[in-house]
Amino acid sequence: MTDVVFVVGAPRSGTTLLRRMLDSHSHLAGPHEYPLLCTAIEYFRERGLTEVHGFLDLIYSSERFSAWGVERALVERRIVDGIGSVRELVECILDAYLSSRGATTFVDKNIRNIAALESLLAMFPRAKFVHIVRDGRDVALSLRDRKWASYQLGVSPRRDIRHLKGGALLWLDAIGLFNTFIRCYGPLHLRVRYEDLVLAPEKVLSGICEFLGLEYEHRMLKFYSNKDPTMSDKSAVLNHGSLLGQEVTSTRVERFRSSLASGEISAVENLLEDQLRMLGYQVQKPRASVKFDLEYVVGRCLSGPFLWARRIVARHLK
Repeated sequence: MTDVVFVVGAPRSGTTLLRRMLDSHSHLAGPHEYPLLCTAIEYFRERGLTEVHGFLDLIYSSERFSAWGVERALVERRIVDGIGSVRELVECILDAYLSSRGATTFVDKNIRNIAALESLLAMFPRAKFVHIVRDGRDVALSLRDRKWASYQLGVSPRRDIRHLKGGALLWLDAIGLFNTFIRCYGPLHLRVRYEDLVLAPEKVLSGICEFLGLEYEHRMLKFYSNKDPTMSDKSAVLNHGSLLGQEVTSTRVERFRSSLASGEISAVENLLEDQLRMLGYQVQKPRASVKFDLEYVVGRCLSGPFLWARRIVARHLK
């Protein structure tokens, strides 16, 4: 059975940085994210295994998956005698990728995974999960800066992340999903903090390697030296700026303190206080913000042709 490590976390939590570091280990291989496993689970849920070639048509039509460099002919040769399960099909693809990289363990980083943890574990019972968390205040700020309209994790509500409250609630969704999972499968997971990773990368990576049963390799700190062939330059710059092309930096730690007003910080902390404290983050005494809640509701309800009304309401809230 193929060995798989899942890197999971909320969006904008450092999952890509950690994936790149792990990918630099000689025994690990983790391409740029494509939801191969979740796609396979969803595709075959209503179809029989006779639809394998339709599934291959689907994934090979994606530029992201094609960038992995797995030849379709190679996969088809591996399944020519048929497959007995979705896992066997996925393993054929993962093994082909691992062979091309000379690695033994596949690292799967995809935001959709955090909403499908039990299904992923059912497919790969020996899998291990590395959960990276980042200060929810910085996550909410980073999500707002991305200017994405909304985001949804599994069956959780769709969050309007153009506003800090929506980003904060999305962070809570991700934390809640993983907490529910580890109550049943705790020994299979390791939780690390983004802040610890960038402030003491060698210590944190050594701990992850020990969890995975591997020796730490110093080359993991030099991840930026090798271009990731599975990630386009456009995607790297658009979503991560220059951070993936340089040494680890702590400049993004507690960025919210200099980028948010004190009232905004307090309002976010009022939502996240319990989880922040549980994860070891310092929180100032929270106080409720009516303006914060009204701005979020207005942003959710008024858009497009009602933009003028939104501006009027916002002006009166000042």
